[in-house]
Formats: sequence, C-alpha cells, structure tokens
Amino acid sequence: MAAAGIGKVNLVPDDLVVRMILEEIDDRGQDGFLLDGYPRSVEQADALGDALEEKGRSLSAVLLIDVDDETVIQRLSGRRQCRNGHLYHVIFNPPKNEGHCDLDGTKLIQRDDDKPETVKKRLKTYQEKTAPLIEYYEQRGLLRRFDGTREPSEVHHHIRATLAMLRLEERL
Repeated sequence: MAAAGIGKVNLVPDDLVVRMILEEIDDRGQDGFLLDGYPRSVEQADALGDALEEKGRSLSAVLLIDVDDETVIQRLSGRRQCRNGHLYHVIFNPPKNEGHCDLDGTKLIQRDDDKPETVKKRLKTYQEKTAPLIEYYEQRGLLRRFDGTREPSEVHHHIRATLAMLRLEERL
C-alpha cells in the first residue's frame, strides 16, 4: 500500500496495514470478508496469516482471476475517464462521441497508471513480488483459479458460486 506525497511515494509499514485490516474485520467482517489487492508479497501473507491466527480466524480461500499479460495491457491501457469519474473503454465500452464523456461531454483522458508502459512496469513488479503468492496459497490448499479471459458476467457468476460453496462447506 502506498501513500503519495509531492513527487514521492512512501510505503505504509506492513504491520500498520495488518492492524488496519484486522480492525475492519473486527468491525464489519463477522460474516466474512474479502481482501482485494492484499497481501502483495509472501512476507505480507505471513504477517496476515499470523495476525488472523492470533484472532482465531483464517482465510477460507484465495481467489485468482487468471489473465495473461497481453490481455491485462489491452484492458488497462484502453480505459478512459472524464474528470467526473465516468469510465469508458476504447474497445469494450466506447463513448458515443469519441474522446468525450456521454454523460457530461467533458474530454476523456487516459490516466498515467493506464498507459501501456506503466502497465508493463506494474506487471513486472507483480511477477517479482506478488506472483509467488500463487504457489504459496496453492501449497496451503487455499487457491481458487478463475479464467479472467471469459466474459465478466461468467467470471462473476463462477466466483459467486465458489464463494457460496465455500460458505456451505464451512457450515457443514
């Protein structure tokens, strides 16, 4: 997790992030919780696992929406957004008037994070730091894979069905 300052990015210490997550789980996670984008490294996974164990909790599953790098680059680099936050995609959800928001007419921009060269750097970091979590959670029997190249509604339904099955298994 990163906090941005002017011209500088500082990482939030892992122990602080874990404490914040545990507070949220205590406050709102009695029926379960879903973490998106965390942990991002084996060290963070160990810290989270240890902290959950101390609370008498554990992860039921880790969901991996599996997509090849080329598809990720195409999806992210095609995103466009207006200044009011309305989202489009040049291929999958183009605006009626190219380059302008259908809702407010403002110009659409490509965020710096969505530019192909930035996406490629993010994927490199993912491969180095986060991809090892696949094996980490697979060895623990927690990993559930979903084909992210399928239609979004199919992926959504597959994930919901898997979560429903996990919840049923926990009750038995």
